[in-house]
Amino acid sequence: MSLKVWMIALVACLGVGTAEARDTGKSAGNTESSSDMSSDTSSGSTSGVSSDTTSDTTSGTTSDMGAPETETSSGATTGATTGATTGTAADTTAGTAAPAMKAAMTPAEVERQARKMLGTYPMMFKSMPPEALAGAWQEFKNLQLNPDTALNGKIKELIGAAVAAQIPCHYCSYFHKKVGMDVNGVSQRELNEAIALSAHTRNWSTLLNGVTMERAAFINELDRIFTPPRRQAGLPEDSAGQGAMPEGGTASGATTPADRAAQPVNQAKMATTPDEVYAESRAMFGFVPTFIRQIAPNAIVGAWNELKGLEFNESTALSSKDKALVMFAVSSQIPCQYCMEFNMRGARKVGATEVEIQEAIAIAGVVRHWSTVLNGQMINEAAFRREVDQISRFVKNAKKSQDVSAR
Repeated sequence: MSLKVWMIALVACLGVGTAEARDTGKSAGNTESSSDMSSDTSSGSTSGVSSDTTSDTTSGTTSDMGAPETETSSGATTGATTGATTGTAADTTAGTAAPAMKAAMTPAEVERQARKMLGTYPMMFKSMPPEALAGAWQEFKNLQLNPDTALNGKIKELIGAAVAAQIPCHYCSYFHKKVGMDVNGVSQRELNEAIALSAHTRNWSTLLNGVTMERAAFINELDRIFTPPRRQAGLPEDSAGQGAMPEGGTASGATTPADRAAQPVNQAKMATTPDEVYAESRAMFGFVPTFIRQIAPNAIVGAWNELKGLEFNESTALSSKDKALVMFAVSSQIPCQYCMEFNMRGARKVGATEVEIQEAIAIAGVVRHWSTVLNGQMINEAAFRREVDQISRFVKNAKKSQDVSAR
């Protein structure tokens, strides 16, 4: 058998040759040793399917959430639709197929689910191309509308309102205010604080990025603020792993400058000069951070008093954790690396979990996503507000019915 025929037969066996090459191999095989080519073509016929061959074998039913099904212990995927599978040499050798993906929901299925959950089919979903609709709806449903997320409905709407306020997006601001207050019990004061925190974060983002402080130097200063003093000095920490309050500390039980910053703030005492700001920051952090000194003297006094009165004040309507999550979500989509680093550490310091932090980021992303769609499509704002009012009434009544049934 010639070398050329052997090469063609080998390509056919691996399943990576073209149909023409395999046909040529078969034709050549008729003129060569029948027994040799019988073995070759038999092997070639069991190779993986070509990239343009689709096998649509469906097992099980599509879940209401439209999420991919889990694999069984043997590795077989259940309830999935096998898409166009490329038969590579690796697939053929291992004898396994790539994990199958569930077929995307049709626009009709998305509409059915939306009407069931919202009482209507919102214009923003109608405007989406069908290729993107299923995924966009799934993210909105599984995060924004899901009552079982790590973040409760109130803080999700407050994050949404805060992000919307500084995009700015009139559509999103109306949605999150209406649904937040009517459905999730957000008070006007809480909403005001969330919006103020958004403005506060945007202000400091501008100041920090404008002075162009080296990020490594900024991180070093954050380490001094958030790291227990004994750990900074390389000394053993106490049994709780927190380290002891440094000598001269003023806050009982506080272990870091960040702890001192979290103590109740005397609102009656406001800084009136830059020197007073520096003195207060030194008492609070143990030093005057460079980013404080770099702010214009005429601006730092007011900015500092707002920081102290809103972010560091435990007497606000929002908890320290909720404030930190709101600020982190806003900073993540500005985006501001300085603010993200500070607010992430602050959120962890006051008890936010990694899942809560991840969801805060995701909520910010969802708001930006739908703000882009709504503004890009130039959807009639009056009609949009009527639609939101309808959704709010429907969801509120549905929650009431659920509460009554649960009693």
